Amino acid sequence: SAGEKEKRRREEEKKRGGEELTSISMQTLLHIPRCSHTVFNMNLFNSAPGKNITFVHPAYFIIGGFSGIPNIKHYYVFLFFVYIVSVLGNTAVMAVICLDHNLRTPKHIAVFNLAFVDLFGNSALVPKVLDVFLFNHHLIPYNECLTFMFFCYTCLSMQSFNLVALSYDRLIAIIYPLQYHVKVTHRFMLCLIASFWAFVIVAVLISVGLITRLSFCESVVVNSYFCDHGQIYRLSCNDHYPNYVLSCLYPVLIFWLPLVFILMGYMYIGCTLAKVATAHQGLKAFKTCIGHLSLVAVYFIPLLITFTLMENIHPNARIINLSLTSVFPPMLNPIVYVLQTQEIKESLKKLFNIRGKFKRITAIDSVNSTNPVVKSELSGLHHHTRAKHTRNFGMERRTYNCPLSHTPPSLRFLKMGSEETTAALLNATFVRPASFYISGFSNMPHVKYYFVFLCFVYVFTVLGNGLLLSVICLVKSLHTPRYMIVFNLAATDLCGSTALIPKLLHMFLWDRRLVSYEACLSDMFFIIFFLGVQSWTLLAMAYDRLVAICFPLRYHRVVTLPSIGAVLLSVWAFFLSMVALTTGAIDRLSFCGSVVVKSFFCDHAPVYKLACNDKSINAVMAYVGFALVLLMPPILIVITYVWISVALSRIASAEERLKALKTCTSHLIIVAIFFLPILGTNIASVATSLHPNARIMNSSLTHTIPALLNPIVYSLKTEEVLVSIKKLYRRHRVSNFTSSKTCPH
Repeated sequence: SAGEKEKRRREEEKKRGGEELTSISMQTLLHIPRCSHTVFNMNLFNSAPGKNITFVHPAYFIIGGFSGIPNIKHYYVFLFFVYIVSVLGNTAVMAVICLDHNLRTPKHIAVFNLAFVDLFGNSALVPKVLDVFLFNHHLIPYNECLTFMFFCYTCLSMQSFNLVALSYDRLIAIIYPLQYHVKVTHRFMLCLIASFWAFVIVAVLISVGLITRLSFCESVVVNSYFCDHGQIYRLSCNDHYPNYVLSCLYPVLIFWLPLVFILMGYMYIGCTLAKVATAHQGLKAFKTCIGHLSLVAVYFIPLLITFTLMENIHPNARIINLSLTSVFPPMLNPIVYVLQTQEIKESLKKLFNIRGKFKRITAIDSVNSTNPVVKSELSGLHHHTRAKHTRNFGMERRTYNCPLSHTPPSLRFLKMGSEETTAALLNATFVRPASFYISGFSNMPHVKYYFVFLCFVYVFTVLGNGLLLSVICLVKSLHTPRYMIVFNLAATDLCGSTALIPKLLHMFLWDRRLVSYEACLSDMFFIIFFLGVQSWTLLAMAYDRLVAICFPLRYHRVVTLPSIGAVLLSVWAFFLSMVALTTGAIDRLSFCGSVVVKSFFCDHAPVYKLACNDKSINAVMAYVGFALVLLMPPILIVITYVWISVALSRIASAEERLKALKTCTSHLIIVAIFFLPILGTNIASVATSLHPNARIMNSSLTHTIPALLNPIVYSLKTEEVLVSIKKLYRRHRVSNFTSSKTCPH
């Protein structure tokens, strides 16, 4: 019968499981017969056109974890109960936050997101683990395995960043208690969490996407409890160096940086409380952090122990430890928050007693329905409730006004919560100007000649970068990873100059210096964004030269079009999120004084320094942006060329050293043109009393001249581009000559 056949098939799969999993032939796992190969035209993966690379993508992966463990099915049943408790607990926390209006605060937005991520992550992991091991379905299709990997890593990473958001909330609440409701708003918390989601999704997509460039021509047995990134890429039989780099970088970004930020935050809290608070006040403030500290300990300590002992423990012990660290925090987080957070406990009590309260209100309505005084008080209470809900949900841009309102005498049993009372005591008025006034180039004689000069700079920038983009597009021999980076630099130069110079000429040449608030933020976003992308594109060029000179035999395997495309895409995604966060932080500032921006565009620092409320967050982001855009890339480029110099010093022939250095001259010239003027201007403005007009003039030149010179440098100093331009010119002349001969006279 059909049931017996199914039972026989499962028994055969079970026999092939365990220690015999590695003996399954690749012929049964691939869509193709053993004697053939999956051949793709891999021009995108190889910079040398006309070559083919054989890639083997298995139809399935085999999840081989928990092999040889006695009575392991009891552990699967335990995981099932853990999942049930996790679903119930996180659903309860989310429901309480949704139903209780007093919990609709920025802090509980982060708590809600943590509960959602815990619920979603466990739902992505535990049911699939039970299906694989409890029902012996070890074969997972290739695409399903990558999807499984994506969701597991996304949720695991978001748990870490949610703890960072909660840590920041506690830091501001304790260090700046009077400014807490101004700094930590609904909008700020939503933007912070959205940026975390965007960053994590992009990072995990890059990691998972790079798996698709690997070839699996040997074993397909994944020695883990799910489709683990590290276990899968090590099975490949071609070069997996980019995957290795990401596997080293990912724990730093997702695990170590959040942990360091949280520890530094609590060190700062401890130092502040030790200086200004009494023992009773310090204990009271510390009690508000117990819930978060418990979550941090539950999440990070098991991972620290597992990663520390990973090399010295049995693979099965490692797999069990990792599975527990993945499923236990989502189960314990709602329990910790219910037991350690006073607001949620009070909300639960309110929800349990809400039916009795409604009965009491109904009784009062029925008894006093004929009393006009009580009816007016009830209608006033309903109006007050609607107004309160509007304040909780509305994100007014200009004014947040929370006046105290008295409870009607007949309804004294309905009292305001502690958080509502605190919010009622704080009135915060935000002043947002309709426009900013750009005051750069003031009192400079004959400055209009400089604007005409900038006009010519822009015209030649457009022509030069447009020519370089066209040459790279039209000449197929330039479709290599190196010239993908050059193409990105030319496109960024063109977009950056277009974002800056026409607006600058419009403001100063035609004396229209008033810029609307929204246009000012848009101007700031695009100029800073393209400046950051230019900086990191130069770093990508340095990486290309490093691999080409130090690892010449591995260059075409390491530096491929997909890997460079992924690097450039991650640079764009990172700066999109970072600059959006930096520009969005301006929106929380109040400009109650001057609106005169002392620069030639809506620069971040001159704008935020005009604010009259707290701008410490903007100052921190300005320092972080300066470090990421103007300090880290030149430092890494210098380290790269030191490494190149050491490698070249080992070459015996001076002629070979000179030949290798010639391939770097164009990049070194571009780096010098970009970084030296802008770093010199910033150092001079800090070290000496540089005149504002001199600073503005130097800054405008450092923003516009590199984009003009980059295509000229690459056209004159790069042999491939010169040869390609000559070929295109000859082809154009031949086509014109042929057409003229064929035309009848």
